[in-house]
Amino acid sequence: MTDRAPVHGFIAIELPRRIIEGLHSLQRSIRMAAEGAELIPRRLLCMPLVDLGARDVEVFEAAELAMERAARTATPFQIGFTGVEGWPTAEAPRLVRVMVDDAVGRFAALRDALHRELARYGFALPGGPWRPHIPLARLSEGTEALPLLDHHGLVPVNGNRLTLIQRTRGRFRPRRSIDLGDQPLTPDPEESEETEETLRARIAAQLDERLAKRNQRPRPARRRRRRPETLEITDEAIDAETE
Repeated sequence: MTDRAPVHGFIAIELPRRIIEGLHSLQRSIRMAAEGAELIPRRLLCMPLVDLGARDVEVFEAAELAMERAARTATPFQIGFTGVEGWPTAEAPRLVRVMVDDAVGRFAALRDALHRELARYGFALPGGPWRPHIPLARLSEGTEALPLLDHHGLVPVNGNRLTLIQRTRGRFRPRRSIDLGDQPLTPDPEESEETEETLRARIAAQLDERLAKRNQRPRPARRRRRRPETLEITDEAIDAETE
């Protein structure tokens, strides 16, 4: 590990570009209805699954490996939308989010798989009830109930990629993306016969090998720092809230 400050990260399902415009239209309605609303930037409109919290940057190597293992169990999803709601309550919302249909529990199952694989890499993550959603905006404390927002212009889309997003230099940026396969991979017979202890040991060896390879790579030339974007996003502005 290093003495650098921890960075924040989370794992999400990417959204196709064609749905982003519809979500941005809803954001414009939120901005008109709630003064001071902090909109999630377009490039971060996604469905968060697991909030990793603040970690040493090297730890995200383990998160990538855990994400790869969890992706084996999932195929592309159809993402349908059921409405727009305020969280934690409609009467005093702090977050506005589009709710995603999960009648058969596929998104919840993928989140559980991520939690399970991350735990094998030593991640301690909070549990509790969870509903799939797409955060649109943060609201200031004291904001009253918003008018009903129409979500019917959002047509179902396919989600076929998991992304690990990491906060770097004050802004969240994608770190690694993994496409979901056409069908789940057949479990490795040797792995299924392993005890949890031997599996953890093999995982640790994989991580050590990965870190060693990364440390051997030449570092890119330092780029000239650009001016920050007008619209920034805080660590609290996007996450996978529990209910």
